[in-house]
Amino acid sequence: MNKLELPPDLTKAERSLMHFIVKRELYPYGLRSKSMGSGDQRRLVIDKFYKTKTTQKSTGMDNKSSKDNKSTKSNINKIQESSRERLELGRMGDDILKRYMGVYPPSDEEIDMINGVGVGEGKGLGKGTGNVNVNVKGDNTSNSNSKGQQQKQQKENKWNLVGKFTDYINENEIDNGRHSHPHPQPHRKPPDINLAKRKALHEKLQSIKHAHPPYANMQKARRKLPAHQYQDMIVNTIRDNRVTILSGETGCGKSTQVPQFILDDDDDDCIKMDMDMGMDMEMKMEMGMGPGCKMAITQPRRISAISLADRVASERCEPVGKQQQGQGSQYQYQQGAVGYNVRMDSSTCAATQMLFLTPGVLLKKFHSDPTLSEFTHIIIDEIHERDKHTEFLMIVLKELVKKRKDLRVVLMSATLQSEALSHYWSIVGEEEGGNDGNGTNRKLLSGNVLDDDKENNSNNDLIKPAIISIPGRTFPVSTYYLEDILRTTGAFGVDESDDESNENDDDMMDMYDNALMSEDEADEYFKIRGGGINDNIDAIDGNINANGLINYQKEMLNRYHSMHDSEQIDNELIVETMKHIDSGRIAGDGAILVFLPGWREISDVMRLLENTYPFNDPRKFLVLPLHSGLPSNEQKLVFKRPPKGVRKVLLSTNIAETSVTFDDVGFVIDSGRAKEKNYDPHLQTSTLQSVWISQASAKQRRGRAGRTRPGSCFHLFSRDQHDTKFRPYLESELLRTSLEEICLQCKTLGLAKGGPGDSDGIPSFLGAALSPPHEKSVTNALDALIALGAMDEDTNLTRLGHCLSHLSVDPRLGKMIVWGYILGCAKDAVAMAVGMSYKSPFILPPPAMRSEAEEAKLDISGDTESDHVTMLKVLKVLDGYRKEGREYEFYNYCSSNFINAATIKMVSDLRQNIARELIAIGYKDPNDMNDWHNRNSNSDSSRENSNLEFLQSAIVAGVFPNVASNQERARNFGTSMNKMCTIHRSSVNGTFKQPLSSKRGQLHQHVAYGEMMKGEGADYTINQTTRLSSVLPILLLCGDLSIRPASLPGLESASLSSSSDNINTNKNGDASEASYNAAMAVNGWISVHCDNLTASALALLRNRLDLTFHRITSNPHRGFDDLLKMETDTLRVLDVVTKSSFDHSNN
Repeated sequence: MNKLELPPDLTKAERSLMHFIVKRELYPYGLRSKSMGSGDQRRLVIDKFYKTKTTQKSTGMDNKSSKDNKSTKSNINKIQESSRERLELGRMGDDILKRYMGVYPPSDEEIDMINGVGVGEGKGLGKGTGNVNVNVKGDNTSNSNSKGQQQKQQKENKWNLVGKFTDYINENEIDNGRHSHPHPQPHRKPPDINLAKRKALHEKLQSIKHAHPPYANMQKARRKLPAHQYQDMIVNTIRDNRVTILSGETGCGKSTQVPQFILDDDDDDCIKMDMDMGMDMEMKMEMGMGPGCKMAITQPRRISAISLADRVASERCEPVGKQQQGQGSQYQYQQGAVGYNVRMDSSTCAATQMLFLTPGVLLKKFHSDPTLSEFTHIIIDEIHERDKHTEFLMIVLKELVKKRKDLRVVLMSATLQSEALSHYWSIVGEEEGGNDGNGTNRKLLSGNVLDDDKENNSNNDLIKPAIISIPGRTFPVSTYYLEDILRTTGAFGVDESDDESNENDDDMMDMYDNALMSEDEADEYFKIRGGGINDNIDAIDGNINANGLINYQKEMLNRYHSMHDSEQIDNELIVETMKHIDSGRIAGDGAILVFLPGWREISDVMRLLENTYPFNDPRKFLVLPLHSGLPSNEQKLVFKRPPKGVRKVLLSTNIAETSVTFDDVGFVIDSGRAKEKNYDPHLQTSTLQSVWISQASAKQRRGRAGRTRPGSCFHLFSRDQHDTKFRPYLESELLRTSLEEICLQCKTLGLAKGGPGDSDGIPSFLGAALSPPHEKSVTNALDALIALGAMDEDTNLTRLGHCLSHLSVDPRLGKMIVWGYILGCAKDAVAMAVGMSYKSPFILPPPAMRSEAEEAKLDISGDTESDHVTMLKVLKVLDGYRKEGREYEFYNYCSSNFINAATIKMVSDLRQNIARELIAIGYKDPNDMNDWHNRNSNSDSSRENSNLEFLQSAIVAGVFPNVASNQERARNFGTSMNKMCTIHRSSVNGTFKQPLSSKRGQLHQHVAYGEMMKGEGADYTINQTTRLSSVLPILLLCGDLSIRPASLPGLESASLSSSSDNINTNKNGDASEASYNAAMAVNGWISVHCDNLTASALALLRNRLDLTFHRITSNPHRGFDDLLKMETDTLRVLDVVTKSSFDHSNN
């Protein structure tokens, strides 16, 4: 059989997966895949593009057919030979390799390792059956395999697997036992808990706040919140139930009041109630209520945690954390019970009993305290957002609450799937007594034990969580949809003058003439006129019947959608709606909150407003952005009230959907879009796209307008679209993202100690989530971590894995940092990793300024052809201004180059955070420019790009297999996953004026990229790209390396000798065509050819680099101090070979 045709019922994803498998596993054996047909008859065909001798025997070909086939095979090999990339190291690289091999010839163990002998089953080396045909002894005799065996292997065209990076060494014997120090862990110990001290501080703060003059006014304001009426029920329900689900409408005060209710449970009324129940204060403290409690309150975003901490502290007339008062020798610190702890920022003190933090920060506390003994209450707020850290936290807490009967967990949100959460949080255990504070048995309030539950749990009662529902404020919010907005604003000619058929329907037009009406207001209008809306529609003369209004709205929507793409944000309609609000036709003078998907959309609207009157008049409007990427001090500006007579306009992402409260917001404009990350486990592709929000999110956004006053909400989508096409709730992020980071946390926290098929393995652990991720997603994550070297085949953490689990970046970027240490560019590698983990600092300009913005980006990039290095260069500009004390000039630099200064400052600050994490796990300070880990860092700004070759090497060592390749001047790139893609225009390599390396005329191009994005159609784009000048870093630092002969004649004549030059050269000093008779490939995909001497030397250098890599990651606190001279020289050879190959490729 020469062709296998699969049935046409395969999905597109399944066909893509088959293409990937064939290219990855079967291509070396002469098989290829292609799609044929169209539509329902689209099918996949696998066939042979050449026939091996083995196949010929099995098919019984005659001599003539065999000769013809040999001729065909020879022609194909010549074509492949001519198109295969040639590896050039340059004269310096060739020389240093020969000298290195002469000084440090391979040992017998290394010979066996290269030949795949004695490595052990499944250890990466020795998977192939062939052999590297090279004389490693330095004489002219062949090595362990006989010449006949070599020829047989050559004829069978077998690939020899040289080694899988970072996975074949026994880590307990890295240095023959001489330096088997355990991997250094951050030195943390569980906090000491002193209830007496906690009580004393609590009493002191209580007395101070009661004596504070504004405190009484604060309490009056708090009593007006709906949550205050439920204080006793809330406190007693939380005390009597291990898990409480609290559903509170927007504006009820749950986020700010529930923690205070728990902390203030020692007030006189509460104490009297508890005394009546026979509970003394010491018993109450031990239960964690009142003076003895300490709460962790999670918020999905850092700005929410900080702003809520500020709000709660102000209500208690206390500082956040510890605050200095006075000056000079007279200063003293005032402490508060409220603190926060978010990434890169914290404010806490010994008196902190309410700690606001993000879920990721709370998870890190499990590293030092697996039972979270520091806390008596864990409150998870805004649980409806379903971010991956919150989902992971719920799995952990569900198990922890079974072990700690004193721990109380509270789940809060305005939009809860209460039934699903109640079922998920049901725990099996002994029945606990207690009541809800109103004399009602706790069972009745929470529905703890149902009859059918008892039947299924005959030996144990199923304890369900308590459920409390709190109504919100009664401030009305008028809701308007797209059809209402179009008719009133007259946008794009959709106004009453265009609808001649309705020109006589004056009564109907009254509804739209002077002010925009919501559906409820319209109904009230018709009731005043003498009947309901349906009655009056029937009574209207003209062409509008009972369905006239609906038909009229549909006509407007159809006309609008014919002129505007509904998948794009209509910035002009947003401005028109803002003009309508400002016209005074709708009562109210509150701030305007506009929800947009991301920073680019915010920037677009800001630029539009800057050129639109009256919004560009600072005497009338204050326009502020709100984005999670902004520094904390800039985020806080949005909470300040503007001067009298100035209306505030907030342009925000969905960060303003939850927790954040703006007292002055009266109007909300909802684009209906949000940036959402999705992951396709079959295609192994992550996307970050603007998508329609859920109905729950729309409700949250609508509620922002009615927090403190009556308000209005303008949805830029139709009522029908909301009711019939929007999802009820947002899916869990575990279903929408890759899981490498989560899988690492499972192992680091000791939550999944078993292998992938064990009951205590990672798949089983994540299967216990409220919405378990797809099995393929978990498998992909584990495979990626194993390929990365973070886990072994049994999913146990390696030394590298321990390191990566403690860094606040993606595991691939963490590996890039480690290689940055080894390559001598640690400081720059940290900066690039942080930049890759954050968004691009370059602002997407309006279309008219795009060319100018691209030119500015290209000027900064120079000839680096790298987004990562371009970011690095901008950071160095900021460092230069800071060093000279002229940081204020940096803002002018950013403005003229279309750069978001806030993003660059955030990335700059995050560098220090990563540096602290590295130091905590034993690595030397990456900012120390005098140590060997920065020997190749560029500290001299006058020597720009002098270390570009090492930066490229560190990047590809981290992000691999995210590498795309093409041939000269081709627009499309191919990837290891058999996807064709283009470079996104946001990349410096995707700009119109810089086709990738068109000036160099190289046959092959390789680009390392951060992420592949799938567009709305079938197109794929890559971003965060760096062009690789040489393929050498891929061969030495990435994937699985294989070697086989590229052309059979002359292979056995190659020999390795330090005293003679075995490379044939032409008059220019370059290797001749005949000497390129060995082929090297990584992951069976990226393939180059070179001479046998170079191939064997590079294989040996790679194996020794592997040993050195393990030595450094096993003892990072020793760094390079513990290396043997041979290992240090190995790194020096790596430096020279890398630079020589880079220079040769760029000359």
